[in-house]
Amino acid sequence: MSDPRAEALQESRTYENLREAFASDAQAAARYAFFAHRSDEAGQLDIEELFSALARGKSAHAEGALRFLRDAVDPQTREPIRTPRDHLRSAIARCAYEHETLYPRFAKTAREEGFDRVADWFETVAEASRLHVARLRRELEALEAQS
Repeated sequence: MSDPRAEALQESRTYENLREAFASDAQAAARYAFFAHRSDEAGQLDIEELFSALARGKSAHAEGALRFLRDAVDPQTREPIRTPRDHLRSAIARCAYEHETLYPRFAKTAREEGFDRVADWFETVAEASRLHVARLRRELEALEAQS
C-alpha cells in the first residue's frame, strides 16, 4: 500500500525543487571540500577552515532535502528510500547504472575526443562502481538473510 502524501509529493513541483536543492547542495559540498583541500595545500588555513565549514553546511542542506525526499523516492534512482533495505537497493541501482551505462559512455566520449587520461579515469570509476555493486549486494543479501 502506498502513502498518498508521498505520491502527491512525488508528482509536485516541490518534489522537483527538492531534487534540485539536493543536487545543488551535494555538488557544492564536494566543490567546497575540494577548495578546502587545495587551500590547505597552499598553506591558506583560514580559507581552508572557511571552505570546510561551508562544505559541512552544504552537506547538511543536502541531507535535509533527502529527509523530505525519503517519503517519496530517491532523487537519482527513483527507488524508495525509507528503510536500510531500500537504501541498499537504491545504491545498487545507482552504482549499477554508473558501472554499466554512465561512466562507460563518458569514457567513450572522452576517448573519441582525444582525452585518454580522462577516459582512463572514467573507466577506473566505472570499475569502482562495479565493486560497490558487489559489496552492496552482499550487504543486502546478509540483511535479507536476517529476516
